[in-house]
Amino acid sequence: MEATKFAGTLVVNLLSGTNLPNEDTFGASDPYVIVSLTQNEKKFFEVRTHTIMDNLNPIWKAHILRHVSGTSDAPLELKFVIYDEDDVGSDDLLGICTYSLRPVKFTQTLTLPVLDKKGKPVSTKGTINVSVSYLPDHLLYRKHCQSVYSFPNGKEAKTVLGPVLYFRGVNATENTYTVAILAVFEGDGGDTPLLTITPSPVKDNVEVVNLLNFNNYHVWRYTFAIERSPESVSVNYSFNNQKNVFEIPAINEPPRSVFISCNGFHEEPEGLKNDKYHMWKFINGNHINNDDMVGPYHLLLQGGDQVYADPIFHNVTALKGYEAGDEAAISLEIDDFFKEEVETYYMNLYINSWSVPLIAQAFASIPSVMMWDDHDIFDGWGSYSEALLNCPAYSTIYQFAEKYFCAFQLASTLEEINSKKLLSSLPGPHKGKSQVYLIDHTAIVALDLRTERLVNRVCSDETYQCFRDWMKQNHTVDHMYLLLSIPIVYNNFDILEKAIACTGLGKELEDDLKDHWRTADHNEERLKLIKLLIEDAETYKYRITILSGDVHIGCAGVIYDKARKRKSNAAIINCLISSAVVNIPPPPSVTQILELTGGEIERVPAGNEAGWNLKTGLYRFHHDSRKHRYIPGRNFLELLQNDVKGILCRWFSEGQENDPYELYIQPYAEGNSNDLRLMVDDSKYITQGLVNLITLPASVVQGWFS
Repeated sequence: MEATKFAGTLVVNLLSGTNLPNEDTFGASDPYVIVSLTQNEKKFFEVRTHTIMDNLNPIWKAHILRHVSGTSDAPLELKFVIYDEDDVGSDDLLGICTYSLRPVKFTQTLTLPVLDKKGKPVSTKGTINVSVSYLPDHLLYRKHCQSVYSFPNGKEAKTVLGPVLYFRGVNATENTYTVAILAVFEGDGGDTPLLTITPSPVKDNVEVVNLLNFNNYHVWRYTFAIERSPESVSVNYSFNNQKNVFEIPAINEPPRSVFISCNGFHEEPEGLKNDKYHMWKFINGNHINNDDMVGPYHLLLQGGDQVYADPIFHNVTALKGYEAGDEAAISLEIDDFFKEEVETYYMNLYINSWSVPLIAQAFASIPSVMMWDDHDIFDGWGSYSEALLNCPAYSTIYQFAEKYFCAFQLASTLEEINSKKLLSSLPGPHKGKSQVYLIDHTAIVALDLRTERLVNRVCSDETYQCFRDWMKQNHTVDHMYLLLSIPIVYNNFDILEKAIACTGLGKELEDDLKDHWRTADHNEERLKLIKLLIEDAETYKYRITILSGDVHIGCAGVIYDKARKRKSNAAIINCLISSAVVNIPPPPSVTQILELTGGEIERVPAGNEAGWNLKTGLYRFHHDSRKHRYIPGRNFLELLQNDVKGILCRWFSEGQENDPYELYIQPYAEGNSNDLRLMVDDSKYITQGLVNLITLPASVVQGWFS
């Protein structure tokens, strides 16, 4: 029988042991387990649990999750080797348990006998209790099409940026998948591009729009739809003789996505361990070299700060000497020269930032969904006083930042966005630039947190209502990815502000803290958003995963209602943070503060409304032997949905590019869910750590940040 390929997610929960042998002269054994998965000579992984001291009936509650792939020519062997940890000499073997499995969908709870070296049960008749699940990936063949489209009378022209791909949406009635290509030309040629597409677009139609012209740069957009099929479709296209390919998911195939944020710097850093664009190399590598049973990415979800406009204060003549947030800028007078310099800055910023070869490669082969955050305008936009935001200088900067955001990140114009004519625009009477997408049973919502932002407001009531109306109309989804550029679950800022006050950097970090959902100015709006998300997910029976960036560190949090989660896991919302793909991570000292303050289980005040018992918190990663909550290196997040509608989430981090941090999100299910593993055993550690931190001399703590 010919071996077939397999790929899927293995979930192992090592719960406990009973009646383990005692190898200690004084007291009881101190057991830990090494868990491994092998097939013939191939080892997929090996993981060590923590040690339970002085206990022959240990409770480990160790959660192991790995993506595995290979051929099914032999069974997989799951092995549990139990040791007694000793302070002196080598650790003693307590016993071995094995379990053989085939890579087909299953879930099983097991009690395995502990065997000695000879394969006989140990004298104490010890056992271990474990649950094992295997969830296959969504596997489909690819369709290769031969029909070729060539743009009429196409001619080569000088391209300074592009092609950049954008996902526009799916028409379920016509079974079409719409994308757009953006390119920037120096001089003429955008109206007649040298463009070929295989397979041919629906009706051989490519819509051509000139989005923007400035300083002999011309920004053009080309929109077309490809017919979908029961098989995934590889679309080959050539733009100015540059060949690229992107993939369209089959009908009802869940999209494979990669999420990134913070694609730049406030200012050029020194002493980076690797190249500035090191993580983009691995995004491209995963996309191109992904196992054939998994396939390339369908979507590149970008969660804000795709460019960093902060240096505008050093590049525009009238702004030199000012910094972001400086109230003195209110009195600045502007003229046509000021406007020309600002527009020149934003045009050059996008061209220079996105023409980097590794970034350009990804942008040309993975259709993007983008939203903006403050650095796409400049640092802290929306968290300053209304007088400053509305002054002539700042309003002019915003005008051009908005214009170029629409052109480059949405491949659109402000007029098109305001009139909601873009296929992906959130419909309804709101002023923001929120975008919504539906791929079969997966919804993607990029909620604009900048356009309507004020010191005490993130989004308007109209935006929330329009968002809610759209989800109600598309309620047959299984899962919604909600892109919020700022994390809605994160550390307690009351504690953080006290800790940061010790550093002497209070003013520098104060504006960043004001931007976040957990500050006092946004608490009421945050609660409103959480409630409407849970209410609608419960009503229409789907799951929500929130994707955020901004904070230059990776982690995973959760929002849940203690009572409601007993009815369904719709009341459990996972909040995943991936940041930064390019910007530098915080120094180890800041990560230490985050760890010290990150273990709180937040009880969200629900006001006078009865029936709510909301909590939030941050997960510990089982991947890390220290059980830390934070991924300290630059990182990106991969999201792979399988054929049972669950999602394998994998953070690829600098220094651990081939050994990702992993989390599995269960599909929607009714009844009390086990899809929640918050660790609450470290409150004493956190409290003591903060005491130690806050009592340190300020000069010592400030030195950590230098």
